[in-house]
Amino acid sequence: MGEHTFWGLRIDKDLSPKIGLIYSMLEENRKKTKRLVLGMKSEHLVWQPDPHANTIGTLLLHIAEAELNWMQKEIAGKPLTQEQKEEFRYDIYGSAGHKQIESHHLDFFLRKLDRVRAYTRKVLGRLKDSDLATVHREGKERITNGWILYHLIEHEASHFGQIANLTNRMKKLRLIKPKPQS
Repeated sequence: MGEHTFWGLRIDKDLSPKIGLIYSMLEENRKKTKRLVLGMKSEHLVWQPDPHANTIGTLLLHIAEAELNWMQKEIAGKPLTQEQKEEFRYDIYGSAGHKQIESHHLDFFLRKLDRVRAYTRKVLGRLKDSDLATVHREGKERITNGWILYHLIEHEASHFGQIANLTNRMKKLRLIKPKPQS
């Protein structure tokens, strides 16, 4: 896989230029998310400051599930299977009284994020820049592939902020030790 850099981002030259730039932004967000949770123990991933807050594990799985949903259902045009809905706990985020994700080792979540991202890369490898304008109907709304990819960038960035907030709260409560500054 060839690459070059632009704005400090590593651009995959095997992708169309705009698709490659967008993909590099997705990858940059993912690196930041992974760096934030690096070294967390299972108990950190299921910690809740209150019963109504999401856990870091729930947020990580939701990031993967949302990306899979948008990439597979909308861009690739294939519905999620029942197995995928169960594996990615389609029900855990955003519904009243939803059950948080069970305790798992960090690798459990990272493998799911990586697997979905590999699928995203595969789907994007089949697109040309002109495909960014392809329109999908989502209820009464009309959305484009470009909007979906933009949304995935902002979606992970938003949940990164929530994860950072939970991490900072655990540090203040001395549930985890602050990482040394580099």
